[in-house]
Amino acid sequence: MATLAEIRQMLGRGEIVSLQRRYVAAVLEGLAAEPRGIEQYRVTPKPGGMNDIVLERKG
Repeated sequence: MATLAEIRQMLGRGEIVSLQRRYVAAVLEGLAAEPRGIEQYRVTPKPGGMNDIVLERKG
């Protein structure tokens, strides 16, 4: 799994990050702990499976 800094960089470049469901809360809490202005994220189940989640930065 990527580090929080790597995930933030990926989202900043407009990439979509795929995570296992069990890591989503920790990643969102980590991103919220160090806000960079106003950030919004879309969290959606990956097609075909509820165990994988897609995290995408909006705006």
